[in-house]
Amino acid sequence: MSEQIEIPNKSFFKLNEVSSITGVKPYVLRFWETEFDTIINPANSESGQKLYEQKDIEAFLLIKKVLFEDKLPIHEAKVLLRNQTESNAPTATTNARVVRQSLTDKDINALLVAKDEVKQMLSVIDNLRTKYKI
Repeated sequence: MSEQIEIPNKSFFKLNEVSSITGVKPYVLRFWETEFDTIINPANSESGQKLYEQKDIEAFLLIKKVLFEDKLPIHEAKVLLRNQTESNAPTATTNARVVRQSLTDKDINALLVAKDEVKQMLSVIDNLRTKYKI
C-alpha cells in the first residue's frame, strides 16, 4: 500500500477525481474531511462544489496510511496528524527533537493522546472555575 502515487499537476480536483487518485470511496473522503478538518480545507466553487488542492490529496493519502497501514484508531490518528502538523512549524526546539528521536512511534502516539486528554481536562477545570467563580 506504500506505493508512490502520482498526483496530476493541476490546481483543483473534484471529489470523484480525489477518490480515483487515492483509491478511497467519496463517502469515506467526506467523512475524513469532517474528522480531520484541521488539515483538509477544500475550497468551494461558485456553484458550491468542493474543490481540493494537491495538499488536500496528500493529506488524504497520509490519513489512509495512518488508518489502514499503521492501523491507528481515528482518535489517535487525529491527535498524531494535528500534532505532526504543529511540529512541522519552525517553533519546535532542538531538545524536543532529540527527545522525540529516542522514542518509538508507539510512545509518541501515547504521549500525544495523553496530551490531548490533559488539554480536555484543563478545559473542564476552567469551565468549572468560571461557573463556580473559584
